Amino acid sequence: MRVVHGGGLAGLPREPELPFELVLPDATFRVTEVLRHLPGRRLTVGVDDPARGAGVLKLFFGKHHERDIRRALRGQDAFTRAGVRTTPVIARGSNPAPGPGIEWLLFGRLANVTHANENDALALADILGRLHFNGFSHTDLHLGNFLKTPQGEIVAVDADAIEPEVLSVLAGLEELAILLAQFDIPVQPDTMACLDAYLAARQEERGTFRSARLRRLLAAAITRRSAYYLLKTLRDCSNFVVREEGRGGAARKLYCRREEIVTFEAFASDPERFFGESADVLKRGNSATVVNVDIGRRGLVAKRYNITGFWHRIRRVFRRRAREAWQNGLRLGFLGIPTAVPLGLIETGSRWWPGPAYVLMERRDGKDLATLTRSGHIDSFTLKDLVHVVSALQKAGLVHGDLKSTNFLLHQGKLYLIDVDSIRVSKRGQRRDVARLLANWPVDAPAHKTVKDAFRQARLKRSG
Repeated sequence: MRVVHGGGLAGLPREPELPFELVLPDATFRVTEVLRHLPGRRLTVGVDDPARGAGVLKLFFGKHHERDIRRALRGQDAFTRAGVRTTPVIARGSNPAPGPGIEWLLFGRLANVTHANENDALALADILGRLHFNGFSHTDLHLGNFLKTPQGEIVAVDADAIEPEVLSVLAGLEELAILLAQFDIPVQPDTMACLDAYLAARQEERGTFRSARLRRLLAAAITRRSAYYLLKTLRDCSNFVVREEGRGGAARKLYCRREEIVTFEAFASDPERFFGESADVLKRGNSATVVNVDIGRRGLVAKRYNITGFWHRIRRVFRRRAREAWQNGLRLGFLGIPTAVPLGLIETGSRWWPGPAYVLMERRDGKDLATLTRSGHIDSFTLKDLVHVVSALQKAGLVHGDLKSTNFLLHQGKLYLIDVDSIRVSKRGQRRDVARLLANWPVDAPAHKTVKDAFRQARLKRSG
């Protein structure tokens, strides 16, 4: 088993080989899992301690390690004072000798826990309200920081994010909006019920102004969260691999979801071989070619964005459609909107002389909505999915730009939105999206009236 000493923590790779033995000046641990890694600063791992059993070890190192551990201990105390359950610290240690500073905390590990989900929204709002009522704010509100026991109790973790700060109710609503924005849009909890739970914990009343403010803050929080995620899709980080290869005309840049790197590299080694004469072509156009591909035993879809001529190449300098498809597909997946989520992107050529680009994505086989409604009718299950997808787009402040029935596929009983290249952040075109969708059926067709009535009941923006 590989041995890592405390002094080597700063140089530990983002994804170290597991398991390994971690030798600190005052303790030794067998590391079995990396839970979170901030290179050069902090490492959280799952460990097997012969004396104490399974636990979670949080290591602080780098020039701010003393400040970071003080913040973590202060947060633990804040959870206790607010009556919020958390995992207890069962051991603490440090490096007393000269050299790189290291501090560590060992926490007990809960068995069979899961992350909190939309069914726990009221409990999470209550926890946040109690923290605010007791004079603390939470600076890292995401669902991974709240665990759920088999008995249904919520346990707050990562106390580093707790700060002593007295927030007014209106300021506290900003944090509540950030918390609610963490849920996938199609399963967003009842905003007003969460507001009531939060205010009850703060011993406050709702009021019309607070309700309206929370709705505005939630919409803004969803937009910010999505925008921040999109920035990550173009840089090497814990979620994505970004790599540049070659130079000049042979240059190319690869973007890939980190968990899909093995599959994507099998495609990226020679993407053109999947577009040969024997290719299973789904669409062959001037600007793009779409084919089914099989890598290992996995069925996927590859889309090549062609360059048709000099002026087309110039347009690609200013608008990179493949990159837009990559980011839009990831955006929808991140927000929980059903789509064919991309695995990776290849851009060839240089910044000012781009070549063909390739997007590899999940395969979504099935009949499109136009085929499903050819009789002029739409079944209740498909209608429900359609309302959910269009509602989610509007809540996220997105416009599809070509919301026709052939861009919806029914795959394994679920409706998916495809052809996402032109999606953009805007609310001005949402009525046109709905009008474009309704135009797929004659005004006197039952499907037209059924869909229009369903959109009206869901209070969606619509034309007419």
